[in-house]
Amino acid sequence: MSRLIRHSTAGTILAVICILLSGCVLFNAAPAQAPSTLPPELTIEEHALKDGPDLEPLTLMPVEGTQEEILSKHRAKRATSARSPCHTECEASLDGHNLTATTFMTDTTEAQEVRAEVFEDGEVIHTVQLGDPCAIPPLWGLWTYDGHWVLEAARVKARRQGGAITCDPTGQIIRDGQSLNEQHGYEESFGFQLMDGKPFYFFRRRGQVWISYDGREIPLGYTHISHYQCCSGAVVNLRTSRSMVAFFAQSDRIRYYVEIGVFE
Repeated sequence: MSRLIRHSTAGTILAVICILLSGCVLFNAAPAQAPSTLPPELTIEEHALKDGPDLEPLTLMPVEGTQEEILSKHRAKRATSARSPCHTECEASLDGHNLTATTFMTDTTEAQEVRAEVFEDGEVIHTVQLGDPCAIPPLWGLWTYDGHWVLEAARVKARRQGGAITCDPTGQIIRDGQSLNEQHGYEESFGFQLMDGKPFYFFRRRGQVWISYDGREIPLGYTHISHYQCCSGAVVNLRTSRSMVAFFAQSDRIRYYVEIGVFE
């Protein structure tokens, strides 16, 4: 099942739902909840998956169509460069000032703790505690736009069971020194980017995943979006480019491959 959601210039939402042939139905692949409003330029393209995805190599198993058909549509836009995560030190400039975000390790009586500090021209302007050192990188980007600076970081809780360590990250986006989680009551926020020059990010509220695009909050209807995975699992992390983001999502027991962007 594939679904296209686009807000037309008249202010209506077009949802194209392809009905599966009876011989192809493997489960009740109901689409996720449709957003009630979308800005005119934004489009959501959702593809239900039979299973998976497989990781090595990354393989989609769509309910409808083929992997090549789905991935070829916006291949050129996905290839446009976006800033890669800068996991231990990030740099940006704002109104002629140099900004740097750097991680540090603090030794306590019981363990080590990670913190990040943001510097403006060498002076500390913000400090944030990021929890335990783990395989998941603590920093995920530093951006500037319209006089603002934005840092994305993961606060990690390490759980040790025998010889295994599990890393539980909670994303937090910090704008001008203010945590958006605290400011807006998010359970977490992650995946910041400048999409076609406008601020875009995901956040979780009451167990549901939403997006914020240019200050507008839009529900997606998903309960999970893959992000902050490490090692082989990193292949299913968010993939951002200049005008879109691609990701894997889940609603109830149904998995999706989704692309959101400014496609026209």
